[in-house]
Order: sequence, then structure tokens, then C-alpha cells
Amino acid sequence: MNTLSQLKPKLNRLKMSGILENLDLRIRQAEEERLAYSDFLLSLFQDEIERRDFKVLSARLKKSGLEAKMTFESFDFRFNARIHEPAIRELCTCSFVERMENVFLVGPSGVGKTHIAMALGHEAVRRGIDVLFRRTYALLKWLGSGRADGTFERKLKSIADVPLLILDDFGLNDRKRQIRPIFTGGSNCAMLSLKRRLAWNRTRKSTTQNSGLSISGNGKRAAYPGGDTAPERIYPIGPFCIG
Repeated sequence: MNTLSQLKPKLNRLKMSGILENLDLRIRQAEEERLAYSDFLLSLFQDEIERRDFKVLSARLKKSGLEAKMTFESFDFRFNARIHEPAIRELCTCSFVERMENVFLVGPSGVGKTHIAMALGHEAVRRGIDVLFRRTYALLKWLGSGRADGTFERKLKSIADVPLLILDDFGLNDRKRQIRPIFTGGSNCAMLSLKRRLAWNRTRKSTTQNSGLSISGNGKRAAYPGGDTAPERIYPIGPFCIG
């Protein structure tokens, strides 16, 4: 039995499939290019690091609920001349998450809010930030259902613990019809509980709400339950009036 055949089972046991997948290629490369031992080892470990990073990224994306195609690479800023590209590019740094700021993307239907919100989610995932994207009505319905089976607190915690929560179609129902952003019954309780929980966890998370949500006041700060405040930034996307 040669050394290579002994090495492969050990790599499998150590769960280093990134090295295993490219081992033959790296050995051949080292022989042809006469690589130093340290360079050869570096290339092997780099393969393993890249495999693990990709695995973590894939798992984070799957859990986020983001659509794979909704990235800035696929977004055409020429499609809507009213979008201020430099401001959106600045959001791509995800520094608003670190500053615990809330971001509102406002505007009529079909101007690119959902795509931009999802693209921001992708940028956050690439930076190692956990993201959860959900339609607001569906999220509150799912959360409110926990009252019946005793899972409400667990569900609420799973939402509030996410560093970046993206809420789409705020103020619309499941048929995309506009409703008042006040929910009745279980959904009303769910919304109030979610607001309070997010307020308690505001030092660890940010929330992006998009769709045509009219925000009254000076557009700079939003009140939390109990009188606390958190910084906001509002980005009009298309012709939209903030009252």
C-alpha cells in the first residue's frame, strides 16, 4: 500500500474533503512546478478553507430565504433612474448592521425594492452575517400560529436573534392587497410581541423593511415600545411621498 492510499482515509476521517478532492492535482502541480514544501501545504489548506467557507455560505443562504438570483450583480440600476446608486452602494458595506440602524426602502410596486432588499441580504451573508428574509404578512401569520401550539416564544426568539431581519411587503396581505399596518387577533399580538422583542435585542440586530410604507414624522428616528429609540435611514425608491 503506497503512502497516498494511506493518506486518503485519514483525510476522510478528519473531514478534510477539500484537500482530498484536489490532492492528486496538487501533488502533480507541486512536482511540475517544484514547489517548496511550505507552498504545497499552503495550497492544500487553502483548498480546505475555501471548501468550508463555501459550505458555511451555502447553509447561511439556504436558511435566509433569499432568492439566489436577487443579487446586485443581476440588478440593473438603469432600470429605475430615481434610485440613488451611490447611497445603495454604501448600504452594501452593511455598516448599518454594525451601527444597529434600521433601513426603510419605500416606493410603489415594481420599482425594485424587493430586489434591492434581497441583494443587501446577499451582501450581508457574504460578510458572515446571518439574514432572515420573510414576507411580513406570512411571518406574522406563522408567528401568531404559535399561540395555539405553545411554540410562540420559541418562534419569536428565532426571529429576534437574527442579526439582519428583512421584512418585505409591509402593509400588504397574502394577496398583495394593501391593508392598514395594524393586524387583528393573533397577528396583532404577534406584531406587538415582535416589536418588543426586536427592541430588546436592538443592540445585536438590524431590520430592513421595504415596500410602500408611509412613515410619518421627521424620518430620522422611530419610537420603540417603552419610549426607546433607534436610528433609521429612509430610501425613497421611485416616486413616493413620505408624509
